[in-house]
Amino acid sequence: MNKSGRKLTLTILMLVALAAVLFGCSANKGKDDETMSNEISGKTYVWEKEGFGGDFTITLREDGKYTYYEGMLSSFIGSGNWTVNNGILILESDPDYGMSFRFDIRADKLIFRAEESSQFIHAKVEDGDRFILREKFVVEPTAILVVEVNKQIFYADLEDNSSTNALKEKLSSEILTLDMHDYGGFEKVAELPWQLPTNDQTITTQPGDIILYQGNQLTIYYGQNTWSFTKVAHIEGAEKQMLKEQLGTGDVTVTFWLEWSE
Repeated sequence: MNKSGRKLTLTILMLVALAAVLFGCSANKGKDDETMSNEISGKTYVWEKEGFGGDFTITLREDGKYTYYEGMLSSFIGSGNWTVNNGILILESDPDYGMSFRFDIRADKLIFRAEESSQFIHAKVEDGDRFILREKFVVEPTAILVVEVNKQIFYADLEDNSSTNALKEKLSSEILTLDMHDYGGFEKVAELPWQLPTNDQTITTQPGDIILYQGNQLTIYYGQNTWSFTKVAHIEGAEKQMLKEQLGTGDVTVTFWLEWSE
């Protein structure tokens, strides 16, 4: 091959390489925002680095909300709204944070654009960091109710009903502290600062039951009582005498919050 032929071949190869690069960088060209939204809707993406002791995931829910979980050592989980605008994924955080995040969309990944923020709430996310599509079944984090009384910590398993869902939503952004008083020699009770939906049924309480009464009162039982209640949680390994001693005979301040685990 003569000199001019080699030069032509080299030029063609360079054009082919350039076309490949351009095509790769514009893989979403020709797709409208609705198509791209449908492709990523309902999927979970995992940060290529590591969150607080585990995976940092973003789930783009089909209802237009997104949720994120920053690692299994983190007790924080949050949410916001997501949209696709001009081929860019935009995540708007909850109003309490007032932040927005942008990502380039690829077939199997989201690429962070640090135009306005390099901090995704608590995680340090840098420009170009990738969130890779999680193909496997996603295990959702489980909420555990933490109860602190007289410097003693108790853990309570939450029931599965609309009352506990509403309670979890409240506690996801605040810590609840109640001044509880004794009633009937079998419970501590306090009025909630908000109304919750009820799922009442006639039950006989057991020591350690946490009960919602009339939608606006929360009680911790250390004895038994039969009535129409909504059970929201139960303290693990609770025994009547132990609870009674810890709760005391008069008024007591009790603090409630959530922790998350997988």
